[in-house]
Amino acid sequence: MIERGFFKPDILNKLAFIKRNILKSNFSGDIKNMLLLLLSSIIVKESNMIRRADLRYKRDAEFQEIDENVFELFRIKTRAALKDLENLDVNKIGKTNLVSNDAKRLENKYNNTFDTIITSPPYVNGTNYFRNTKLELLFLDLVNQEKEMKRLREEAITSGINNVSQKKKLNKTEFEQLNAIIEQHEKNNYDKRIPRLIEHYFYDMRIVLKNLYFMLEEGGNFYFDIGDSIFNNIHVPTDILFEEIAKKEGFNLVNKTKIRNRFSKNGAQLGQWLIQFTKKNGTKYHSQNYNNNIIGNIKEGDLVIKNWQKFRDEIPYRKHPFAKRNWGNNLHSLCSYQGKLKPAIAHFLVKYFSNENSIILDPLSGVGTIPLEASLQNRKVYANDLSLIAYANTLAKVGIVNNKECSKIIDSLREFIGNDVISNLEFEKSNFGFNKKLQEYYHEDTFKEILSARKYFIQRGIKNENYAFVFSSLLHILHGNRPYALSRTSHPITPFAPKGEFLYKNLIEKLKGKINRAIIDKHNCSNNNYEIFQGDFTDLIKKIKKESIDLVITSPPFYDSTRFYMANWIRMWFSGWDKDDFQIKKESYLETKQLQNIQVYNSFFQTMTELLKENSDMILHLGFSKKANMAELLIPMAEKYFNVIGYFNENVTDNEKFGIKDQGAVKVHQYLFLKKQ
Repeated sequence: MIERGFFKPDILNKLAFIKRNILKSNFSGDIKNMLLLLLSSIIVKESNMIRRADLRYKRDAEFQEIDENVFELFRIKTRAALKDLENLDVNKIGKTNLVSNDAKRLENKYNNTFDTIITSPPYVNGTNYFRNTKLELLFLDLVNQEKEMKRLREEAITSGINNVSQKKKLNKTEFEQLNAIIEQHEKNNYDKRIPRLIEHYFYDMRIVLKNLYFMLEEGGNFYFDIGDSIFNNIHVPTDILFEEIAKKEGFNLVNKTKIRNRFSKNGAQLGQWLIQFTKKNGTKYHSQNYNNNIIGNIKEGDLVIKNWQKFRDEIPYRKHPFAKRNWGNNLHSLCSYQGKLKPAIAHFLVKYFSNENSIILDPLSGVGTIPLEASLQNRKVYANDLSLIAYANTLAKVGIVNNKECSKIIDSLREFIGNDVISNLEFEKSNFGFNKKLQEYYHEDTFKEILSARKYFIQRGIKNENYAFVFSSLLHILHGNRPYALSRTSHPITPFAPKGEFLYKNLIEKLKGKINRAIIDKHNCSNNNYEIFQGDFTDLIKKIKKESIDLVITSPPFYDSTRFYMANWIRMWFSGWDKDDFQIKKESYLETKQLQNIQVYNSFFQTMTELLKENSDMILHLGFSKKANMAELLIPMAEKYFNVIGYFNENVTDNEKFGIKDQGAVKVHQYLFLKKQ
């Protein structure tokens, strides 16, 4: 019975005419059913209703979607289906049998029958699937009136608010995590049906999983597509809860891949996962039961498979004390740098995915956050970066530094500054800038000392770890908003336009103060197992023995975020760049190349696979913005050389801003886990 103004009368008459003629025809039952199904596919479009997550009445502007020529619309739909059938290879069509219309009631005769089960159950998200399809149900006479849908809701998996049965009384489950979530919702008082919905949903789905276990043959695979939910800001991690229930019912977790991101009505990030289980005692795979707390002391090549989902679900670097702004070794602050990876992230990437004797490579090391954390955890470290700033900072942090040798360099620098004469040409070449001109940042005498110090390091280069330490310390004090800085008041991370008086600040005195503070931390983290390189990542194949690396951990420049050469333009200038280099040399950097052609990563993946040992892994920390989902862009290239273990996204809009208003276009960070083929 179609009622309550679901259709315009003339439209309904045309639909009913087609339906009557299908039923009166001499076609076989299968053909009649197919034609009725095709007819049902157009009725929402032709109705006064519209499906927008749920079924509702159309608004004024939406009535234009109705096609008055119902017969032509049905003809187009039918012809499209016939064309599909004509292109179908009938030799590839398998036999289909209906086992049951209720997954909670399956016959024992099918036990140990199936080698693969694939399903996507309803999500526990409040959607009323029967109300959503009521036009189709009514039009096809699957129900005679709307009130009959109540019976269907009660028989189905409890997945929406409106099919929470008050008759079905359940006790607390044996699963602690599920009980805790139910209790949270009970205390919330947002809607008293929600805790019952969650409880009933998992009660029903456990019956389904129990049935599927018996129907699956030993060693058979069970593929499960599911998404999580959120109600009134309380997260329901459906995927994790199902893993616990499936384990209880006898399944082993084989693999879990995040398919896509979803978002709730309030903008909270949710996900959709494909989970692979196997029937116990029949698996040929390593179990990825990441609830196991063991992190180290297993095979190197198994650590990423073992722990990547544990890392994703725990996000350990967001917990106290690791979430604190100043957590980590003070050497991480040797030189300020915009876009630097949080030390706590690097710490846990090393901890979760490597052993103490692992050989770790960061081919795009930036200011050495990952290499330093690897060194602090007694890993052998290889690191590389094209930028002299990055190379020097990495070498300074990881390398063994001698206080006496640093003092000798400072004495040599003092003498050089005292004897150096700055030419007019040097002053003219430095008469440029991006926020303000260089000379506007400093007292005239301080700037002369900076020009001489720049010349000193250009002539001598970064000879060793001691030079790197002095050089990096000097880079740090070039600008800032504290007394240590040589500049007028600016910003320590990126040089904002300076303010305040032009005060003379002695370069050597400020540099010695910085080194004296930093050298104390340096002496507490010595590790002589490292090699640091400067150059393009493609050159590493000439510098590192092939198939010698256990793990690559790196964070490539985000696709359309910070331009590091501009955010650090004063330090880049001090390192040897002149005005024209900001247009010329930038073309050599990956952050510029990837904007021109993302295929540059083909050579990156090829190089890394040549350096990695057999069965070894790579972890990439990436950025996801409106312009680029980096993980999705890189995966097709990575798959030529690596197997994708999985990836996940993390919303970082709540991260600390460090006084910088423009945080770039990237609001979501990604972690991509790869295994060498």
